[in-house]
Amino acid sequence: MKYDDVLQEIGFGKYQIRVAILLVLSCVPNGWYAMISVFILDIPEHLCHVGIHDTNKTASPNLTNATFNNCIPWEENDAGETIPSKCKRYTSNETEDGQNRTIIDCDHGWNYLTEFNETTAVMEWNLVCGKSWIKPVIISGYMIGSLIGGTIGGTLSDRYGRKVTFLVGLALQSLFIAVLGFSDNFIMMTILYSLAGFGSTLNYFGAFIISAEIVDRSKRALIGNLAIGAYAVGYMMLPIFAWFIADWRWLCYVVGGLGILFVPYYWFIPESPRWLIVNGKPEANSLILKIAQINGKQINELDLTKINVSANDDEATNETFKPTLLDLVRHRSIRTRTFALSFIWLTVALTYYCISLGTSNLGGNKFINCFVAAGIEIPSYVLIYFSMEKFGRRSTLAFYLVLTGISCITASLLLKVDEILMTVCAMFGKLCISGVFSVVYIYAAELYPTQMRNMGMGICFTFGRIGTISAPYMVFAGESARRDIPFIIMGCFTVLASVISLVLPETNNVKLPENMDDVIKQDRYKIKMCR
Repeated sequence: MKYDDVLQEIGFGKYQIRVAILLVLSCVPNGWYAMISVFILDIPEHLCHVGIHDTNKTASPNLTNATFNNCIPWEENDAGETIPSKCKRYTSNETEDGQNRTIIDCDHGWNYLTEFNETTAVMEWNLVCGKSWIKPVIISGYMIGSLIGGTIGGTLSDRYGRKVTFLVGLALQSLFIAVLGFSDNFIMMTILYSLAGFGSTLNYFGAFIISAEIVDRSKRALIGNLAIGAYAVGYMMLPIFAWFIADWRWLCYVVGGLGILFVPYYWFIPESPRWLIVNGKPEANSLILKIAQINGKQINELDLTKINVSANDDEATNETFKPTLLDLVRHRSIRTRTFALSFIWLTVALTYYCISLGTSNLGGNKFINCFVAAGIEIPSYVLIYFSMEKFGRRSTLAFYLVLTGISCITASLLLKVDEILMTVCAMFGKLCISGVFSVVYIYAAELYPTQMRNMGMGICFTFGRIGTISAPYMVFAGESARRDIPFIIMGCFTVLASVISLVLPETNNVKLPENMDDVIKQDRYKIKMCR
């Protein structure tokens, strides 16, 4: 008997719905924690502290042209506007001919021109000008932690159980975000944020695996999309928290402390039946009977030793073949898919996080920008879903990558024309790239043969994380050099990725490849159709 047959017998009913809802809800905090840096590491407008002319740590923008006029030199920004220097001041406070005064770096700290009286770690530790490189280091720490969690998360869940891995990840991310508020310096913050990133991936993967192994294959894609949607909901909630909690430390305390709401999950979330069967746990039978009973199904005790528990039943087709990483590049067909998907995943992750992390740099209200950037993800997933069903995976991927590229390049051109139009273009690019994220997950899983699907997805995930680690530095380039640099690079990368995606075969309504022969047949069919 196959494990999917067991799932068919116990049915899909109240038990799975309840567990699936709880697991999807557990993905909401991931949106808080991944994007909290947008607010706790925000860089407000700032000017040199010039002694007798300003006695407060913060100042209102109307002081810019009056009090500081004789103390701060003026310079032109990348939009062609003349603004007070953020990192330089005059050595003298007296009114003199500006050409004869000596300009030096800020040596007495900074005045931060906050609009909402908020505080950030950047303001507290003066992570601006010569220290502005520290911000992307902190953010990339979270991404590196997430990469490590994703790399070993599967192994941990296989060895110690899905439930344990899920709960540990849930606890770690909440705990270390709360403790983040106690950070005394950027090194401590980087370490704590990395540990939170490690926990976030364990939590997300654990939730997805448990839900995928407790329902039949027809419901797995739905659960996956709901989990992504939950992330977007959490992302939307974050600017609301930040609006009411102006102090960055208290924002960490509150958002991290909300993790206590998930303590009852220890009793409400079951272990994966599949994992229990694989490891010969006696409670597997009682759990299956319990699920069937709650769902209103009558089944007898099963002989668990006779159940094929492969994650994908097709894996039994060739158990003697043990693929290695070299197999991903040995044959031309697989090599093409691996190289193409790796670049596409890197590009999608880089673009998504670059736009998301840079919402406070788009101009206008940073809270509204963040809320809109999160909110447009939900209709994006719906739009992409119907596009994939109607036009296929490859066409949808290529089309929305091109739209993202056009939006980013247009945003860079509008920087000196109209900031509102630039923001609109950036948000449209965010809508397109958010949906592409869901395409690449499905498409990659359908392109690799069963024998090396997990390994291929692992490589794609790794390159995706390289993109997320690079994103904070891209944002930094926009903050410290030219604001249009990130948009130009993202535009070029996404257009190139769109062209590269055309070398891949279409997989919509096509049987999943089980081995290399099926992959070769797919490629031959693609060539024949092109002719």
